Amino acid sequence: MKKKLLAAVVIALTLLPLLPLNAQKVLGYWPSYRTGIHTINFNHYTDIVYAFLNPSSNGSLNFNDGHFNQSEFNNLVSQCKSNGVKAHISIGGAGLSTNIATVAASSSARATFISQIVSFVAGKHANNSVPLAGLDIDWEFPTSWSDKKNHLTLVKELKVALNNQESSDGNKYELAIAVGGSTPGMPKAQSAYHSAYFERDVINHVDYVYIMNYDLSVLGYPNNHHSSYQACVDAFTYYKNTLGFPASKLLMGIPFYGRNSATAVEWKNIANATNFNSSTGVGGGYTFNSKPVIDQKVAYLCANGAGGALVWEISQDASSASLSLSKALSDAFAANNCATTNGGGGGVITTGDCVSATSFSDEYDEKFAPSDGNISLGYWGESGGVYSYTRAGAGDLDVKVTQAKNGWSPMGFSLTDPNKTMSVDVSSSNEIQVSLTNEGPTGIEVYFSLISNNTSGASAQLVTATGNGVLFGGIVAAGGTMTRTFDLNGATKHKWVGAGGPCSNGTMSGDYCLTNTGFDSKKLTGIEFSINGQGASVGGAWAQPAINNHPVKIHYIRGGSSDCVGTNSVEDVAEQLLALYPNPATDVLNVKYNSANSATLMLSDVNGKILYNGIAGGDAGLVTINVADYKSGMYFVKLTNDAGTTVSKVIVR
Repeated sequence: MKKKLLAAVVIALTLLPLLPLNAQKVLGYWPSYRTGIHTINFNHYTDIVYAFLNPSSNGSLNFNDGHFNQSEFNNLVSQCKSNGVKAHISIGGAGLSTNIATVAASSSARATFISQIVSFVAGKHANNSVPLAGLDIDWEFPTSWSDKKNHLTLVKELKVALNNQESSDGNKYELAIAVGGSTPGMPKAQSAYHSAYFERDVINHVDYVYIMNYDLSVLGYPNNHHSSYQACVDAFTYYKNTLGFPASKLLMGIPFYGRNSATAVEWKNIANATNFNSSTGVGGGYTFNSKPVIDQKVAYLCANGAGGALVWEISQDASSASLSLSKALSDAFAANNCATTNGGGGGVITTGDCVSATSFSDEYDEKFAPSDGNISLGYWGESGGVYSYTRAGAGDLDVKVTQAKNGWSPMGFSLTDPNKTMSVDVSSSNEIQVSLTNEGPTGIEVYFSLISNNTSGASAQLVTATGNGVLFGGIVAAGGTMTRTFDLNGATKHKWVGAGGPCSNGTMSGDYCLTNTGFDSKKLTGIEFSINGQGASVGGAWAQPAINNHPVKIHYIRGGSSDCVGTNSVEDVAEQLLALYPNPATDVLNVKYNSANSATLMLSDVNGKILYNGIAGGDAGLVTINVADYKSGMYFVKLTNDAGTTVSKVIVR
């Protein structure tokens, strides 16, 4: 299946809070063989990726292979900066990935490549002096067992190097991988699927996964559609529910081209009102993404907390606004008013911990365990010297673990009152989300158990895996982060019984017997986890090696609506009540803060110079700021109330 790179991610709100709340990405690719960067409508994108830059077989970056245009790259980065759009670089591409495979297989070539690409991304390279937002690895495709192992090694080492660069210069550098669009469960079975061309653990070492959900004509969807709405749903569901990847890390591909059984055609060459408004995205002998198809996809992605969308590729769009797919995409995200946390999160970033009748969220922002009414979120598991923990005042939960060989002692959280009569309802989402980092020198395994109805012992309504056997947890490499979403629909308890069973009261999944325990997500009362050494051969037998005082940092464990941000928090209020228009602005910028309570309003340039200082909300009404004499570029509107401060980006042209 021929693929190049996609990318598009949409911004639903202009808000960029000082707290870590981001909007969806609309990420578009600009290939090196295109010219005419001045034609890009930057207002429709949050991120733009230059494709491609590749290594030589020895790992050194190759700027002379005909797939990198220095002047066009420089122009793109400059234009992105002027328009407040993040610029990225892509490594690989369809038919261009041979050297990636060679480099990934060699420790010395990997080291050379990682050193040079990190310097390039950080703006400390002879061919780039401007820091970029990040890069993606578009290896098409690591199909063999050794390739997949090398792919994981490359990504892990690259992420460590990027993190070190972040610590050095204070910038944030995103790392993503591009993956193919076919998955099990699509209508027409295949001998192999793109979702098998990487190790599952790679999700713990990347910020985003770009799913190239197009060129799927042979997968059996109606009209042999190469990028249908249902294909988007099927792929997203597989990555999120079966593989357990966080929704907020997933970007779904939107093609700006049509395809039939023989050829592909750029959207701008078939763009007309009939095709643009086609409910099925079928017309003139081609299948494509029309406005209605894009609207469907975006509504689904917003409803399910996706990271956004990616487009292959920008130059294929129609120039007319009435037929522009990038405008349709941007408008769709805005219409759905959806936002998500930054990569690896999911759900709502709270300013504190909370437990309520319908959800719980432990973000580890405060020194003591949270409480709400009669329900307290308390800990168990210190006994026996296995676990010790401290809550950092403004940070995470720091846990130290000392497990003996094959030790499985758990630590846990109680979600009920002292009399064990109350419980928490997480059925609104039927998910539990967790994030933790292994800060120790060796790999570990972390597995979660969820308990309902205050049950215990042999009759415990306890679940440890999804209905199809995906465990609630897994291996976390040294220095790695696990960010997972556990699907509670049909959740089961798993037990290792070997390939032959017995499993009289359940169903087999590999070597495990899965049983239904009657778990009730409306009555969650406890969560526990075990942290153990990563399984290995110990003394000639398979075992969980002992670990001693092993440090693990838990960032959050949450479920249900997790709607713990009070309605007076500045981000929550601003999202609903603040309007900035027009954006981009030419002559005037109107600011409307629809709140009975006033807030301080400031407008500043990228250097921090304050250009306007006044009041919004309350009796202030509509605030109109004259920007006619401002230089073209990016500016920031800062809104401050009693709850804190939020910052919104505006563009002046």
